[in-house]
Amino acid sequence: MVNKKDCAWLASWIENITDSKKYVGFSGSSKIKAKSDLQKFEKARELKSIIENVRKNYISKMKSVDMRERQLGTATYIIDFLAIRAGNEKGSDEADTVGCCSL
Repeated sequence: MVNKKDCAWLASWIENITDSKKYVGFSGSSKIKAKSDLQKFEKARELKSIIENVRKNYISKMKSVDMRERQLGTATYIIDFLAIRAGNEKGSDEADTVGCCSL
C-alpha cells in the first residue's frame, strides 16, 4: 500500500505488455477532484494580490550577477509571461507536452 497525500490517483500497476506504469484516477466530476481543483483556483486568487511583487522579484533576479539567480528569474519569467506550466518528468504514456523545466 502506498499513501501519498500529493497524488490524485487511486491505484497503479505496471502493465505487462508495455512495461509502463498505469494509473486509475478520479473522474473529472468527482467531489474529490472538484475539491482539488477548487484549492488550486483559490491559490491562484491568492497569487493575484502579490503578483506584482513576484514580477519585481524575478526581474531583479534576471539582472543578478549570479548565474543561478538569472536562470531562476528567466524560468519564472517564461512561466509568467508565456503562461507555460512549470513542468516535470512525465511517463511515456502521458501527453507529449513540455513545460519550462523541460525546455
